[in-house]
Amino acid sequence: MVIPYTPAVQPGDLVADFRITTSLGVGDQGEFFVAEALGPIDAPTTTVVLKIVPAAGNFARLVQEIETFSRVRHPNLMRLYGAGQYQDLFYFSMEWCEQGPVDLLDLDVPARLRAVADAAHGAQALHDAGIVHRNVRPRNIYLRADGSAVLADLSLVLVGGAEMTDLSSPNALGYLDPVLLTADDAGSATDVFSLAATAHHLATGTHLWPGIDPAQVLMAVRRVLREAPEVDRAHCPAGLADVVAAGIDPDPNARPTAAELGTRLRALT
Repeated sequence: MVIPYTPAVQPGDLVADFRITTSLGVGDQGEFFVAEALGPIDAPTTTVVLKIVPAAGNFARLVQEIETFSRVRHPNLMRLYGAGQYQDLFYFSMEWCEQGPVDLLDLDVPARLRAVADAAHGAQALHDAGIVHRNVRPRNIYLRADGSAVLADLSLVLVGGAEMTDLSSPNALGYLDPVLLTADDAGSATDVFSLAATAHHLATGTHLWPGIDPAQVLMAVRRVLREAPEVDRAHCPAGLADVVAAGIDPDPNARPTAAELGTRLRALT
């Protein structure tokens, strides 16, 4: 029996000071909606995206983490406007990027690599603030109307001692640094791994674990833990294989910073 999907809210509903206009569907750990802000908001437009998750965990900590992120400003980070609790829902409001995620767009390889390069510089801004994203992948890189890219989906940012790794979306496994499956303390180098894996997949169409089926979560986890990632040098554009190899170096301390990776990716385009 298939249970139909029922959104947490419907178009026309109010969530705090936002009126829901359109459902964008279900994403990692929550639902996404286009909404109109009815009250004051520090944004260039009243149109925003709301991410809504059911009541769970410590709301105070969630709000604190989101507000910490919102204070990190960078052209390549999706703007986060605020967060709060409404009835039994936790929500946060963020920038509406018209073009959508990079993996759903018809882009050539240089444009895809430029998008990852932009996201890498956004990740660096997080790292400079002591924050690790932990969920970098193509679906979390969005294009604005002007063609610039932003790093998005901040539900798993790591602030201070908060420890969260997302396996709720099986597709995340293809980009995940294996250390995130085994270690409690993950640093910024794990994001660099994911950025390199993202660039590799967007350029070649293959994961670093050839033939991996992220939908088969247990089998995929076993492969990620047991096998070393492989760079598809035969299908990488000139120079990309070496950049990816540096980003996934087995020694996290030997990897470039996110900004360095972004600069090297941009130079290839």
